[in-house]
Amino acid sequence: MIEPLGEDIVMQGASKQWQGGITVLTIFLILVIGVAWGYYQSQITNSLPADATHQALQAGQISPEPSMAPTIETKPVFSVLNASGVTGVARNLAEIIKQEGYEVGETGNAQVQTGATISYKTSELGHSKAGLWIQDLYPEAEVKIEAELITDIKVVIGK
Repeated sequence: MIEPLGEDIVMQGASKQWQGGITVLTIFLILVIGVAWGYYQSQITNSLPADATHQALQAGQISPEPSMAPTIETKPVFSVLNASGVTGVARNLAEIIKQEGYEVGETGNAQVQTGATISYKTSELGHSKAGLWIQDLYPEAEVKIEAELITDIKVVIGK
């Protein structure tokens, strides 16, 4: 007796349809998870204060966003002012900055103040290699954006 082949062919076709459906569903889930992960990472980065963001970047907990990692990094020009009342403080820091390969445009004295202040001409400079480097030297410094600066980064060293 000859067995009907129609049912086997129908079952094989249904099996292939299921496999195709599962493949499409798997790809869709991978895309959804990838988008969700990217959104989650952006929320973590955007919700951290500047110091915490810097620490998380150094610890490798987050990746820099494109706006935080410029593709062409030019070396900024520093100005260093002594507001400590101690002779030679600005000159000493200027030498350290030069040894790191950066240019110092101005050194001098400022009105005596407590603590250090780091001012950037643009917010992007605060996330640059030089900006993060100087913030590491003075982690307690007050950080400001001053668009009217003549140099790119101004460091005022207080008592």
